[in-house]
Amino acid sequence: EIQRGSDRIMVVEDDPDVRQFIVNALVRLGYSVVSAENGPEAVEVAAAADKIDLLISDVVLPGGMTGPDVADRFLE
Repeated sequence: EIQRGSDRIMVVEDDPDVRQFIVNALVRLGYSVVSAENGPEAVEVAAAADKIDLLISDVVLPGGMTGPDVADRFLE
């Protein structure tokens, strides 16, 4: 039996097919998932969320922010 997750995960990925694949896999495992296609959108979505337990991000993103930039903003 696969252990089910209960955390909220944010997925930041500009490729819609890859993003949807990751989101679907995490949801099947029981996680609550929010997603964004670029850094500025990720910051906006995270600000509206109660909490984010884990960030999964592509490194190279459109919109003027990299994955590490997004992670830095989340840590602020």
